[in-house]
Amino acid sequence: MTDRWDDEIDQALGELRADVPAMDQRAFAAGRARLVVAIGAPSMAAPVREPDETATITLPPDLRRRSPPLRRATPWLAVAAAVAVVAVGAVAFLPGDTAPPGGPVGTAAPSASSSAEPSVDGRPGEALPPMPDQPLNTAGELADDVRDVELRPGQVRYVRSARTQAVGDAGPGGTATEDLWIPYDRESDWLVRNAASGEIQARNEEDFVEQRAKGGQFERGALWSQDPQTVAGLPRDPAGLYEWLRSETTGTSETVTAAQEAIGTVISMLADVTGTVPVDLQAALLRTLGYLPGLTVTPDARATDGRPAVAVGHAVDDGLYRNEILFDPATAHVIEWRNVANKPFEGFERDQAFTTDLRTEAVVSRLGQRP
Repeated sequence: MTDRWDDEIDQALGELRADVPAMDQRAFAAGRARLVVAIGAPSMAAPVREPDETATITLPPDLRRRSPPLRRATPWLAVAAAVAVVAVGAVAFLPGDTAPPGGPVGTAAPSASSSAEPSVDGRPGEALPPMPDQPLNTAGELADDVRDVELRPGQVRYVRSARTQAVGDAGPGGTATEDLWIPYDRESDWLVRNAASGEIQARNEEDFVEQRAKGGQFERGALWSQDPQTVAGLPRDPAGLYEWLRSETTGTSETVTAAQEAIGTVISMLADVTGTVPVDLQAALLRTLGYLPGLTVTPDARATDGRPAVAVGHAVDDGLYRNEILFDPATAHVIEWRNVANKPFEGFERDQAFTTDLRTEAVVSRLGQRP
């Protein structure tokens, strides 16, 4: 009886998706941008896969026959997890002894932006409108502060990502960290350590995994970096980038606007920690954010650990919550991503940061060393 039911479901799904064309690079990029909008920041790790290779996800045996939950999944920050199987997660203990300015740990201050209300970002299915004559928000002011991470021979760039998912109706939550070491000689060995605790979304079964690989091509997950050829060919001025975004956004989604898709594309590039996106392009991307509708800018925000930040956010899921990316005002580096409830839902309180990805960086002298 069960096998017959499974066969009928497989047949119905096959007929339902029979007219969908094969995935190409542009469709993949557009899908990734929409996922950034819907669930937040991209993870630093993503599966190794050639562009034309089909990604196959194998469910554990105990999940293959399990009925899907009726409640929604908690919006998460790892784009790669929604596309395919991610590399392992990690253990993180965020500071909780003191409350930083702007609210206790795990909450975010109400969105006081540079404008009283975000500009209208259109409706799903509509194309991205022409570039406005003047900026719509102050995100572009960050461009003047962009600083690169400079390494000398023998030095190593260290990046730590600490992700937290709060307790809610969808589950008990959990924590994860990813420690990444990128050497001056980018062709030599890179090191990544991942661990996970609790029931954080997109975690792997293992609690801890360490990998080394030349050029960051890890066996269980290569770093999610931008395509160098695409990066090299992109304009370095807001007008040119805005027109590129208009050509890349599909405007065909029933739930995500073209502006939100464009925001997701820009944010996914600003999130790159591997050095693939150069400083001049980072600055141009930030200036382009200033012309995209639907954004609010909070110049006096605070990260979860209390660091001062400039928060750039936009509402998603019909305003149920907002996705915020926080920049260090001194360097314009991304220091945190978070999803913040705009109203109580699924066990979360208003202005609670229910999923976060807190990032710290340093320059060290060897792989495996922490500051």
